[in-house]
Amino acid sequence: MFYKNSLKYRKHALILGCSFTSGSYTWDPEHIVYKEALQPDGTYKTIDQGIGRERMDANGTWVRWLDPADYYTIYALPGSGIIQHAAIVKNLDIEGKLDDIDYVIVQKTYEPRLVLTKLQRIYSRWHDNFKHEPTPDVENIIMWRNDAKRINLMNGVANGANLGGHFKNQQYEEWLKDLYLSTTTRTAMQSAYVYIDETCKIKNIPLFEISFTPQNDQGRTSLDNSIKLDLPKFFGSEWAFKHMMYKEKYHVFGPIDASVSRDGEDIFTGHYTFEGNKKIGKMIRKQLDKHL
Repeated sequence: MFYKNSLKYRKHALILGCSFTSGSYTWDPEHIVYKEALQPDGTYKTIDQGIGRERMDANGTWVRWLDPADYYTIYALPGSGIIQHAAIVKNLDIEGKLDDIDYVIVQKTYEPRLVLTKLQRIYSRWHDNFKHEPTPDVENIIMWRNDAKRINLMNGVANGANLGGHFKNQQYEEWLKDLYLSTTTRTAMQSAYVYIDETCKIKNIPLFEISFTPQNDQGRTSLDNSIKLDLPKFFGSEWAFKHMMYKEKYHVFGPIDASVSRDGEDIFTGHYTFEGNKKIGKMIRKQLDKHL
């Protein structure tokens, strides 16, 4: 089930992304995610983790507004990043499915994200970790998502690294910081970039990269052989704050009770709406059209 009906289209694209690529979002203040947070006195307090509060619709992914003449196979992995993307490229290559791909788009995000997926004892069943996310409104898209994160070793600053949910002691925060800053972590992340880059080069597959977020203090995060599309950082950048973020038409956000929030913030910062992704998709298409 790599693709469903791509043969009638001009080109077949592989798109690798995170929750920014998964779909469009709507505000839902009743959908709140809590966690147990370690306090200075060694006790735990239930806090608002600052995620949830929104519902996703895969039909509203920004990919929807790319060229309708092409077909798009999407791996949109919420909370995951380049290391899992490299694993997907490797597995598709082993199975010969990269030969069906005409170009690849990598949607870069906050890194590093060390997320381990569920073990499949039979290697050929690696795709069992993914579920098909229906997009009935968009014929030329098939989307795969992976919500089977078994161990979230580290996910930037969001989603609460949980080490599988089994690690709680007074050293947790310091241990997590060390893991985030570790040169080993950065080497693994950078190796994933190199693997995707070199695989596409060897197979002569055009590679495009889009940085949705600023890539500060992350070491090498570039794909040397890729085409860097001339686009702003869509989230967390000066451009984003000026044109999209905290604007109801484009962005999901709302209040949080600061007394129980993860970091004392009193506002929830979510993903983009249908109109937000529409704006982003049209900007990306304008740049892609210069190269395809």
